[in-house]
Amino acid sequence: MSQCSAHRGVPMADRTLQRGFSLLEVLVALAVMALSLGVLYQSVGTSTRGVQIADRTERATLWAGSLLARWPERGSGGWNEDGRSVDGFGWQVRSEALGEDAGRIGMVDLYAVEVIVAWRNGFSERNVRIYSILPQIRDGDART
Repeated sequence: MSQCSAHRGVPMADRTLQRGFSLLEVLVALAVMALSLGVLYQSVGTSTRGVQIADRTERATLWAGSLLARWPERGSGGWNEDGRSVDGFGWQVRSEALGEDAGRIGMVDLYAVEVIVAWRNGFSERNVRIYSILPQIRDGDART
Protein backbone atom coordinates (compact mmCIF):
# COMPACT_ATOMS: atom_id res chain seq x y z
CA MET A 1 0.00 0.00 0.00
CA SER A 2 1.33 3.41 -0.88
CA GLN A 3 1.10 6.20 1.55
CA CYS A 4 1.30 9.93 1.16
CA SER A 5 3.08 11.94 3.83
CA ALA A 6 0.47 14.71 3.68
CA HIS A 7 -2.31 12.39 4.82
CA ARG A 8 -0.35 10.72 7.63
CA GLY A 9 -0.73 7.08 6.95
CA VAL A 10 -4.20 7.06 5.26
CA PRO A 11 -4.18 4.66 2.34
CA MET A 12 -4.61 6.22 -1.14
CA ALA A 13 -7.83 4.22 -1.84
CA ASP A 14 -9.56 5.67 1.21
CA ARG A 15 -8.65 9.23 0.30
CA THR A 16 -10.47 9.03 -3.08
CA LEU A 17 -13.96 8.64 -1.60
CA GLN A 18 -16.23 11.41 -2.88
CA ARG A 19 -18.29 13.54 -0.57
CA GLY A 20 -20.37 15.31 -3.30
CA PHE A 21 -21.34 15.25 -6.98
CA SER A 22 -18.94 15.89 -9.81
CA LEU A 23 -19.54 18.73 -12.23
CA LEU A 24 -20.45 16.26 -14.98
CA GLU A 25 -23.14 14.62 -12.83
CA VAL A 26 -24.66 17.99 -11.99
CA LEU A 27 -24.72 19.01 -15.67
CA VAL A 28 -26.38 15.74 -16.70
CA ALA A 29 -28.99 16.15 -13.95
CA LEU A 30 -29.73 19.72 -15.10
CA ALA A 31 -30.06 18.58 -18.72
CA VAL A 32 -32.53 15.82 -17.76
CA MET A 33 -34.51 18.28 -15.63
CA ALA A 34 -34.60 20.83 -18.48
CA LEU A 35 -35.91 18.22 -20.93
CA SER A 36 -38.54 17.06 -18.44
CA LEU A 37 -39.72 20.62 -17.82
CA GLY A 38 -39.88 21.27 -21.57
CA VAL A 39 -42.15 18.26 -22.07
CA LEU A 40 -44.28 19.29 -19.09
CA TYR A 41 -44.71 22.87 -20.36
CA GLN A 42 -45.61 21.62 -23.82
CA SER A 43 -48.29 19.28 -22.49
CA VAL A 44 -49.76 22.03 -20.30
CA GLY A 45 -49.82 24.40 -23.29
CA THR A 46 -51.54 21.79 -25.45
CA SER A 47 -54.20 21.11 -22.84
CA THR A 48 -54.78 24.85 -22.36
CA ARG A 49 -55.38 25.25 -26.11
CA GLY A 50 -57.75 22.28 -26.01
CA VAL A 51 -59.77 23.91 -23.24
CA GLN A 52 -59.94 27.18 -25.18
CA ILE A 53 -61.15 25.39 -28.32
CA ALA A 54 -63.77 23.48 -26.32
CA ASP A 55 -64.97 26.73 -24.70
CA ARG A 56 -65.28 28.55 -28.03
CA THR A 57 -67.04 25.55 -29.61
CA GLU A 58 -69.53 25.44 -26.76
CA ARG A 59 -70.22 29.17 -27.06
CA ALA A 60 -70.66 28.87 -30.84
CA THR A 61 -73.09 25.98 -30.36
CA LEU A 62 -75.11 28.08 -27.91
CA TRP A 63 -75.14 30.94 -30.45
CA ALA A 64 -76.36 28.60 -33.18
CA GLY A 65 -79.08 27.20 -30.94
CA SER A 66 -80.15 30.71 -29.98
CA LEU A 67 -80.39 31.74 -33.62
CA LEU A 68 -82.37 28.62 -34.46
CA ALA A 69 -84.77 29.39 -31.59
CA ARG A 70 -85.58 32.73 -33.29
CA TRP A 71 -87.16 30.90 -36.25
CA PRO A 72 -90.79 31.48 -35.13
CA GLU A 73 -90.16 35.26 -35.14
CA ARG A 74 -89.50 35.25 -38.89
CA GLY A 75 -92.22 35.97 -41.36
CA SER A 76 -93.08 33.79 -44.31
CA GLY A 77 -90.60 33.24 -47.09
CA GLY A 78 -87.74 31.81 -45.11
CA TRP A 79 -84.77 33.48 -43.56
CA ASN A 80 -81.47 34.55 -45.10
CA GLU A 81 -79.35 36.72 -42.83
CA ASP A 82 -75.83 37.02 -41.47
CA GLY A 83 -74.01 39.07 -38.88
CA ARG A 84 -71.23 39.25 -36.33
CA SER A 85 -71.45 39.05 -32.56
CA VAL A 86 -69.60 41.33 -30.16
CA ASP A 87 -67.28 38.52 -29.05
CA GLY A 88 -66.02 37.66 -32.53
CA PHE A 89 -68.42 35.02 -33.84
CA GLY A 90 -69.68 35.40 -37.40
CA TRP A 91 -73.03 33.79 -38.14
CA GLN A 92 -75.27 32.95 -41.10
CA VAL A 93 -78.81 31.63 -41.29
CA ARG A 94 -80.03 30.26 -44.61
CA SER A 95 -83.36 28.62 -45.30
CA GLU A 96 -85.27 27.41 -48.29
CA ALA A 97 -88.69 25.91 -48.71
CA LEU A 98 -88.79 22.18 -49.24
CA GLY A 99 -90.35 20.88 -52.46
CA GLU A 100 -94.09 21.12 -53.05
CA ASP A 101 -94.72 17.46 -52.22
CA ALA A 102 -92.47 17.18 -49.18
CA GLY A 103 -92.76 20.75 -47.99
CA ARG A 104 -96.39 20.97 -46.85
CA ILE A 105 -98.26 19.48 -43.97
CA GLY A 106 -101.77 20.89 -43.80
CA MET A 107 -101.48 24.67 -43.42
CA VAL A 108 -97.77 24.56 -42.62
CA ASP A 109 -94.81 24.94 -44.99
CA LEU A 110 -91.57 23.15 -44.18
CA TYR A 111 -88.20 24.83 -44.53
CA ALA A 112 -84.69 23.40 -44.54
CA VAL A 113 -82.71 25.69 -42.23
CA GLU A 114 -78.93 25.88 -41.89
CA VAL A 115 -77.25 27.90 -39.13
CA ILE A 116 -73.47 28.44 -39.29
CA VAL A 117 -71.46 30.09 -36.53
CA ALA A 118 -67.76 30.60 -37.35
CA TRP A 119 -64.75 32.02 -35.51
CA ARG A 120 -60.99 32.34 -35.92
CA ASN A 121 -58.74 30.20 -33.77
CA GLY A 122 -55.18 31.34 -34.31
CA PHE A 123 -54.49 30.82 -38.00
CA SER A 124 -57.40 28.47 -38.66
CA GLU A 125 -61.13 29.05 -38.94
CA ARG A 126 -63.57 26.82 -37.08
CA ASN A 127 -67.33 26.60 -37.34
CA VAL A 128 -70.43 24.93 -35.97
CA ARG A 129 -73.25 24.02 -38.36
CA ILE A 130 -76.78 23.06 -37.44
CA TYR A 131 -79.19 21.70 -40.03
CA SER A 132 -82.88 21.38 -39.29
CA ILE A 133 -86.30 21.21 -40.91
CA LEU A 134 -88.71 23.67 -39.34
CA PRO A 135 -92.39 24.44 -39.91
CA GLN A 136 -93.77 27.85 -40.78
CA ILE A 137 -97.45 28.76 -40.88
CA ARG A 138 -98.37 30.36 -44.20
CA ASP A 139 -99.34 34.04 -44.20
CA GLY A 140 -103.06 34.59 -43.99
CA ASP A 141 -103.60 31.40 -42.01
CA ALA A 142 -104.74 31.61 -38.42
CA ARG A 143 -101.90 31.16 -35.96
CA THR A 144 -102.57 28.83 -33.10
